[in-house]
Amino acid sequence: MLVVLALMDKLTRKIRPVIYRRMIVRGVRSEMPTLAKTVGELLERHGIRVQDLSGTRGQDDEPFELVFHIRCRNELQAPQMMEELTDLRGVLSVEWSQISH
Repeated sequence: MLVVLALMDKLTRKIRPVIYRRMIVRGVRSEMPTLAKTVGELLERHGIRVQDLSGTRGQDDEPFELVFHIRCRNELQAPQMMEELTDLRGVLSVEWSQISH
């Protein structure tokens, strides 16, 4: 029994915890439908699951804001994801933050 517990302890230490984040993408109004899909696909390729999507939209000349509520296991993905997202056409800014529980 003690051997099993010792092995389980080693195994559980290797499993990364689930981390919940909020990622806000602000962009050019005319690009909103395309960017929502593109960002979702990019997150999926990186193994990040979108739990929910919300946002705001103003007048045609105002930027939109998409809020992706995401679940991931690697807290160090933020710099890479923000870099890739800011390179997308129509993105004005990206914010990545922790969700408090």
